Amino acid sequence: MQLVHKTKWLAAIACLSGIATACGSGGDSSSAPPQPQQPKVDLSAPAELSIFTTITSQQKAFEEAIAKLKTKYPQYTIKLLLPTKEITLDSLIASGVIPDIVWDSASGMKTSLIDKGLQYDMTELIKTYKVDLERFDPSTIQMMREASGQGRMYGLPDDVNGTVLFYNKDIFDRFGVKYPKDGLSWEEAYDLAKTLTRTENNINYKGLGMFYSFLMSSNQLSLPLIDPKEDKASVNTDSWKRLFNTYKQFYEIPGNQLDSKFNNFNGQLNAFYQDQNVAMVISPLSGSGRFAQAQNLKWDMAAAPTFKDASKTGFQAGPRYFFVTNGKNKEQAFQVVTHLLTDEVQLQNNKEGRATSLKDDKIRQTFGQEGEQFKGKHVAAVFYNQFAVSPVPNPISSLVSLGDINTEFLNVIEGKKDVNTALRDADEAINKKIAEAKAK
Repeated sequence: MQLVHKTKWLAAIACLSGIATACGSGGDSSSAPPQPQQPKVDLSAPAELSIFTTITSQQKAFEEAIAKLKTKYPQYTIKLLLPTKEITLDSLIASGVIPDIVWDSASGMKTSLIDKGLQYDMTELIKTYKVDLERFDPSTIQMMREASGQGRMYGLPDDVNGTVLFYNKDIFDRFGVKYPKDGLSWEEAYDLAKTLTRTENNINYKGLGMFYSFLMSSNQLSLPLIDPKEDKASVNTDSWKRLFNTYKQFYEIPGNQLDSKFNNFNGQLNAFYQDQNVAMVISPLSGSGRFAQAQNLKWDMAAAPTFKDASKTGFQAGPRYFFVTNGKNKEQAFQVVTHLLTDEVQLQNNKEGRATSLKDDKIRQTFGQEGEQFKGKHVAAVFYNQFAVSPVPNPISSLVSLGDINTEFLNVIEGKKDVNTALRDADEAINKKIAEAKAK
């Protein structure tokens, strides 16, 4: 399930700066200053560009962004392409419509680009226009290089969707418990959950829930599902056991077990804001987008718990990327993308609640300042921890979903399997899928 918060996707696009400037030199460098290299194409000429994304809930925000882009680049006609029941990316391609820009996650890159032959390595354009990749959080660049393979850069990071600990202030106040603070260890989170799990006035209060599917895919230990060097599963390991056991213990607290509503990862987040009997929930930041539906929910957030032996390592960043495709307007599309990644644009997006992919602390500190949903919240939690690096992917990884590992974890917390059996079964299921994929 896609989780997106309903803040403006892009806003207040200011003048282009810093990130996209021409490079090269002409003449004798000792007697004259270097001259910019001429672009391969005339960027002032009219061009038709299109942006495709599957996140249809962001339609209004995309349209607002495109309106501002048209002001910045009046020579471009920019269209937004969204999927419908009748229109898919495949049908667009079949009709000869190739999106110039795709906005998606690294995990969605294979189905949105590679499987369709739309991927384009932007390395040369990055060099030509001197795009400084050091401006971005290093984990987002590392993730894209490894996902693209051989150091290629198919995408540039736009925003991040980090993991935080949301909590219900009313439940803490009711039981006289201090609010959680940044820097919480898993052990401290467990003790807090145990304290808050109780029954009062026939209401069963849960101490802590998890959107565990995201916690698996963005895990703090940077664990892969498949061995990066061999085409075989890599989940029946001590590290995965550690992860499972860390999460599992919370569901063994008497009163914090699953029930008809507090069930899978989605149900646990829903119970937090709908039933409001869950004291804390660990979730991607975008989960807060649901809270606008709740009445009288007094919530705040803290940094997600960490392991004591890596006390500042949070979950993986969960970035979304701008991908320039191999369509006919690569350079024009690249110009638009790099503009959307300037400090000015990213600063405004960050203020409105779309966490920036940039590592500039001054920009990060503005998170949520102009976003209604984050007004009065402890927004410093978003960037308190460092993002964990993503695991080195095996090229075949894109053929295997997280479904098996999520299913087996649910089996564990439902009491159907022990951790060893669950991980062994997940390993076997993944290996079977790998064999089937390679046999095709």
